[in-house]
Amino acid sequence: MSLHELEQEIRTVIATEPNAMRFSERIFAHDGLFAKLATTQEERKLLIASPLYRQAQDRFHELQSKELATFRAKIADLRKEPAYAESAVKVERIRLSV
Repeated sequence: MSLHELEQEIRTVIATEPNAMRFSERIFAHDGLFAKLATTQEERKLLIASPLYRQAQDRFHELQSKELATFRAKIADLRKEPAYAESAVKVERIRLSV
């Protein structure tokens, strides 16, 4: 894949991948798209300062935030269920004297 094709594939992933884990794997993993763009230490230094890399980081953080909000909403909904109140484990702080 050419440099231009790799960059275009990264842009496609940024625009279309809705899952943070898959996004990270496809873009940032050691065998991901960015790794194919930059194979030397010098190339990696330039890459992480690039607008495309920053755009990918921003998108990844956005996906993480959305997934966290969804998770928190599901937990809040579960806590409203009567079964939760019956089965919730209470954690108490106890002071031990030695």
